[in-house]
Amino acid sequence: MEKSVREISDFLDGQIIGNHEKKIIGIAVLEEATETEISFVTNKKYLQKALETKAGALILSEKIQTNATQILVKDSYLAFAKVMSLFFVENLVPKISQTAKIHKTVFLGKNVFIGENVFIGENCEIGENTKIFPNVTIYPNTKIGEFCRIHSGTVIGSDGFGFVPTENSVLKIPQTGSVKIGDFVEIGANCTINCGTLASTEIGNFVKLDSQVHIAHNVKIGKCTLIAAQTGISGSTEIGKFVQIGGQVGIGGHLKIGDFAKIGGKSGVTKNVKENETVFGYPAREINLTKKIEAVLRKMAKK
Repeated sequence: MEKSVREISDFLDGQIIGNHEKKIIGIAVLEEATETEISFVTNKKYLQKALETKAGALILSEKIQTNATQILVKDSYLAFAKVMSLFFVENLVPKISQTAKIHKTVFLGKNVFIGENVFIGENCEIGENTKIFPNVTIYPNTKIGEFCRIHSGTVIGSDGFGFVPTENSVLKIPQTGSVKIGDFVEIGANCTINCGTLASTEIGNFVKLDSQVHIAHNVKIGKCTLIAAQTGISGSTEIGKFVQIGGQVGIGGHLKIGDFAKIGGKSGVTKNVKENETVFGYPAREINLTKKIEAVLRKMAKK
C-alpha cells in the first residue's frame, strides 16, 4: 500500500512541514525506518533518535530541526494508532474451525472467526464480526457482543470463588449467573472472567483487558476502561467508565471505582476510589499523598 504524505496528513488533520507529495509505503520505529517509511515520536525522550532517523516522514506534536518531512498533530500517539490502521489491515477471513466444539444452542452472528480448539457451551451468544482465537473456553450462558477480540487461552464464565468455611469443611456456593460482554471489547491471552453467583458479571463496550487479567464474580466494568496485565479484581466490585488501571494491581471486593479514575501499577486498592481520582501505592492512596509519604520515609531512613 502506498500513501502520499498529503493523504496521511489529511487523514490525521495534521500540518505538513516538507514534501507534501512524498510517497510512503510503510511505518517503522525510528531506528529502523527507511526513506519510504513513516515513523513517530510519542515521547520527548526519543527526540534525539528522531534527529538521527532515516525515516522519510515523521509524526510529531512539535516541530524539530530535521530534513525529514514532518506531520504535526495534537496527539502523536493517537495519530500513530490511526496510521497503523492505514498500513496494516488484518487478513483474517471469517471461519469456524473444524476442531471447535460449539453447542447446538449457540447463536453465532455473521462474519465471526472461531479458532482451533475453541469450546463454546450451551445458550451462548456471539455477536457479528467477533474473533475468538484458538483454545478459548466459553462456559454456558455467556453473551459476547459485536466486533470483540478474545485471545488464546482465555476462559469466560468459570465459577467464581464462592466458599463458606464450616466447622469441619468448606461449603461451595453454586455459581449460577452468567457473563455479559459488550461490543468492541478486547480480552488478552490467558484472562479469566468468572460468572456471577446469581446475576451477571458485566463488561461494557470498548473495554480493553491486557493478558492475564482476572475478573471475579459479579464485577461490573464501565465502558472504555483499560486494564493492564496481571491485574486482579475481586468479587462484586464496580468499576466506572474510562478508568485506567496499571499492571499488577489488586482491587478488593465490593468496592466502587469512580469514572475516569486512574490506578497506578502494583497498587493495592482497599477502599473506594473517587471519580477522576488518581491513586497509587500499597495500600493505594491519592497519588500526591503517596509521594509525600515516600519522601518523608526516605528522609527518616537517611537519618
